[in-house]
Amino acid sequence: MVSSRTTGRQYRVVKVLGHGAFGEVLLAEDPATQQQYAVKQLYLQDHEQDLPQPIAREMGALQQLQHPNIVSLLDVARDGPCCYLVQELCRTDLAAVLGATNYHLPDSFVKCVMQQLLQALAAVHACGLMHRDVKPSNLLLAAAGQTKLADFGLARAIACCCVTPADAASAGTLAAAAAAAGREASTSHRQGCCRHAHQEQEQQPASSSRRIQLQPGVAPDQQQQPHFDQQQCAAGHLSPHASSIPAQAAAQQQQQQGCLTAAQGTRWYRAPELLYGSRSYGPAVDIWAAGMVFAEMLGLSPFIPGVSDIDQLARMQQTLGSITLQQWPEAEQLPDWHKISFGPNPGQPLAQLLPDAPAAALDLLAQMICYNPRQRVTAAAALQHAYFSSSRLPAASHQEVAVLVEQLLKLQQPNMSAVSASDCGNMAFCPTVCCPLDPTNSVWFACLQSTSA
Repeated sequence: MVSSRTTGRQYRVVKVLGHGAFGEVLLAEDPATQQQYAVKQLYLQDHEQDLPQPIAREMGALQQLQHPNIVSLLDVARDGPCCYLVQELCRTDLAAVLGATNYHLPDSFVKCVMQQLLQALAAVHACGLMHRDVKPSNLLLAAAGQTKLADFGLARAIACCCVTPADAASAGTLAAAAAAAGREASTSHRQGCCRHAHQEQEQQPASSSRRIQLQPGVAPDQQQQPHFDQQQCAAGHLSPHASSIPAQAAAQQQQQQGCLTAAQGTRWYRAPELLYGSRSYGPAVDIWAAGMVFAEMLGLSPFIPGVSDIDQLARMQQTLGSITLQQWPEAEQLPDWHKISFGPNPGQPLAQLLPDAPAAALDLLAQMICYNPRQRVTAAAALQHAYFSSSRLPAASHQEVAVLVEQLLKLQQPNMSAVSASDCGNMAFCPTVCCPLDPTNSVWFACLQSTSA
């Protein structure tokens, strides 16, 4: 039994739902009302008086954000070495849905989930925050069919250290009320994360300056791969206050001052600026990750499943084409840009990679996974795309999504195997491990037709 000193409520633990980096996720219920909740049980060190930074970040972000497409933090309790975050209970997550079928998801389902994900990101960015860990397992699907963005343990303030005005502007116009409410919290958050980043830098060894040349058409894991240390590298854009010194020196100075972590989130969903070691980036990293989720739903498999950071960059350019300074001039200022090079590659058209996807979906996807973060579409602008306004194929209703999810989970084999997190880019669940569905199953096709009508 867990008791909250703040609200006085008690929560009875029913079972363990899953495990995370800092503890377990429990199914709990209020004995008085029989209402069920998802409770994150986070373990603290005996000597810790304050909450660890990831826990504090998640609590601060969820308290600041109030949105129907963001998971709600309902209560907080602390008992000895454990802290409990009481959140609304959702039916499953998108990773489980992707892993439950070998057949394409209805376009109406994909559109509904993407629209709600972008609405959540628009709200997060408008409050001056970045999520930094958008992936299918962090997109929860409620029993009523709503999509909820969860797990804000890596959330950071957009204005934290060295993000340029253009980066901040890409988050959209801040509402006056949200700006006033979040200003004080963002200031203290920024000071804390800067101290934390400085400690991270001190603990990192000096990175090698050796440049790696990769041959086109040869897998990076079959070639020589020296240690590629992203944590040490500090990246960014040119400082607007550096006009008195040469541009290259100004860029290098700002790169060393960046306080954000490059190796954040899950590898398959990391933007190219993160893979090249940037430490001063903006909300465009969330848009790239959302684009990778979009492509995964359209193709039913991870779009760029690299096995290492170098392999991720290699596969990215084999898929989407080479990164050039003509399309992304600021890439030359990234700390790891000169450490590794790839042979020229034209890439493949998105229509060829995702042949069953609607043309409007591919157009939006192309804007979300643009290499240059300054040219990536914002969440607010993406919601205005013709893909969502087309009446030819409307988005599924929440009820239709709920029906499809329920049918998929019923058809899912209970003994479906999983892979270790290290095998799938630090993901807790690998969406490529699917159980077969009988294409003649009438329930399956009835469900597809109900969501595509």
